[in-house]
Amino acid sequence: RIRAVRDSPDAFRPTLEEEIAHDDGWWEDIVRRTVEHPRGTLLVAEAGIEPVGMLLARSDPDESRAEVGAMWVDSAARGLGVGGAMLDAAIAWAHDRGVGTMTLWVTDGNGAAERLYADRGFTPTGATGLLRDGSDLTISQLGRDIGTPRDAGH
Repeated sequence: RIRAVRDSPDAFRPTLEEEIAHDDGWWEDIVRRTVEHPRGTLLVAEAGIEPVGMLLARSDPDESRAEVGAMWVDSAARGLGVGGAMLDAAIAWAHDRGVGTMTLWVTDGNGAAERLYADRGFTPTGATGLLRDGSDLTISQLGRDIGTPRDAGH
């Protein structure tokens, strides 16, 4: 995550200074809780043994909606299909769980990410905000239908 924030500081709410302030035990706990989360998935893309991408997705308790967060592709791996493959896997994960809608946030002006999300059917929901307190950067929420939730009509 520190590598992701260092590489793409305008894609994450926490700053690099905030992220490097955490010790190894804190990071180990975050990874463990993320991996063990009953309604979540953590995807890591690798080139050889090097991580070149990550994506976290979690569903709401009723599994009607899932949100993608902390998506990142290493600058050296951009344009190679890594982001699309991770996003496709997250969409498939949500569909298999019966999730109806998936949302995510994108920093406005991040053209490559905006194109990737649009190519995968994500459209603006109308929700917007600031990337972080004190920032001039704005973010927009995007969403898409995943399919019919498994309990629809029952």
